[in-house]
Amino acid sequence: FFPFTTSDWLKAAQWAQRFFRRGLRAKSVDLLIAYKAIRHRLVLLHADGDFDRIARYAPLRVESYVHAIRSLGRKSQAAATRTQA
Repeated sequence: FFPFTTSDWLKAAQWAQRFFRRGLRAKSVDLLIAYKAIRHRLVLLHADGDFDRIARYAPLRVESYVHAIRSLGRKSQAAATRTQA
């Protein structure tokens, strides 16, 4: 467990300003989580595209499941369509 401090929130806010200037849009809480992962040298496992975008601009190590989750969603929709037909 890594508690969030006022300093963490301030650092994430500074990051947000830099990223916004570069055209990156990400949720504030995602920037905070990314900051904590970098600070503690963690690999962030996720299924949220914001973290992939953040990792392009910061030394965030990620293991992304975004495409796997989207693929599962498409398979589920296709199966539901077949059963309705």
